[in-house]
Amino acid sequence: MRGLLATVSLIVAIGGLLVVIGYGASTAYLDFGDDETDLYNTLLMGTVAPGNWTAERATGVDYQEQFVTPCLQTPLLEGVSIGGRGAAVYGPAGAPGGAVQVLLLETSASNSRAIMDDIVRDTENNCQRGVTVGTIERASVESINLAPADQALLVTSTRVEADETLEQTTLLFHDGDLLGRLSFESGEAVPVAAADAVALASGLVRQIANPPTDAELEAAGVLDQPTAVEKAAGRVKTETGNVLSGDGQYPVEAGLGGLGLAVLLLYVVGARLSRTPEPAVSSTPRFGKTPTNPTLDTYASGDWQPYKSYSSPQSVAMQDDDAEPAGESEIAEDTADLEPPPPILNFPQKPIEEKLKILKEARLKEPRREHRAVRDAAPDVDWTEEISKERPSQKSGPADPAPSQVSRKVLLQKLRSNQSDS
Repeated sequence: MRGLLATVSLIVAIGGLLVVIGYGASTAYLDFGDDETDLYNTLLMGTVAPGNWTAERATGVDYQEQFVTPCLQTPLLEGVSIGGRGAAVYGPAGAPGGAVQVLLLETSASNSRAIMDDIVRDTENNCQRGVTVGTIERASVESINLAPADQALLVTSTRVEADETLEQTTLLFHDGDLLGRLSFESGEAVPVAAADAVALASGLVRQIANPPTDAELEAAGVLDQPTAVEKAAGRVKTETGNVLSGDGQYPVEAGLGGLGLAVLLLYVVGARLSRTPEPAVSSTPRFGKTPTNPTLDTYASGDWQPYKSYSSPQSVAMQDDDAEPAGESEIAEDTADLEPPPPILNFPQKPIEEKLKILKEARLKEPRREHRAVRDAAPDVDWTEEISKERPSQKSGPADPAPSQVSRKVLLQKLRSNQSDS
């Protein structure tokens, strides 16, 4: 059972880790290319103009400046990852430069929902915060049904600029991971009614819900074929993102954190379960006698018995090939008579620090021997010491008589006397 639980835990942990790695790798690859979707071409935004209206692609649009809350003018795109952009200008035929500006943004579903929640808080009580601060004079907020969009708000506000009162109408909606913003002012040469803006937004939402097919895009000459790697990365990102976010129920970041924690816990549990348990040590003696650990005090007391050389009943029975195997009763009797081997002597040992101290003291007490080179260089006789010794004084004795001079005549007489005697 432990092995089965360990295997299941490790498999689940590895599966969760693969989901996290797949989402991170696919997101990094797609973000590395920095290929934002051109929503103007992908959704064919130029084909949703109602009636006799015209459509033109808008260029050079500052999305950070345009995507703000309608009342307090608070930026909405700070720290938001953008996957696609699209901008167009619509207006009745003959309107100079168009009348209605439409901006579309593609981001994650969680970011889209969070931005829409910020817009709802900003427009509470008909933009009372904006009126209090002074960014607008007055405003009216209406929640409209822009099916199949998730949520839509129509805000009509009045503000004063350079002693001129301007009335601006803004329609904001979100559908899944797409955000839309339609805006126009009443001061345009060709006035636009709010109903016309709602009809334009409805056509745009329907185009989002039923995007053009590849054949339609190819016929329009705007088909952009992604590479096989990009298709695979996009598919992996979509699938793993759905798993991490619970199909858009909560942010992907929360799913990453929760799944990472679950993977870590499952891995630790699986690793602990997969380890082989240590065999339990039984406190009951095997041969009916409690073993004792002999020490220096009990070594000579005779309380324990030394090892005995004995053979098991099976080995004794197998030594003789002609003998019959011993029966179970005989084996049990022989086993009961055997005494357990005593444990290994457990002599008390001194700590390593005390042993090192003893060795050090012995080393210091050892007589120091001179190096061989020093001993060879030393002379056999210390002449300095020999010179410094006092010499024994010589005793004075009788002086030898000084030899006297012998004349030639006396010498010749002595020689002649010696010859005559001989």
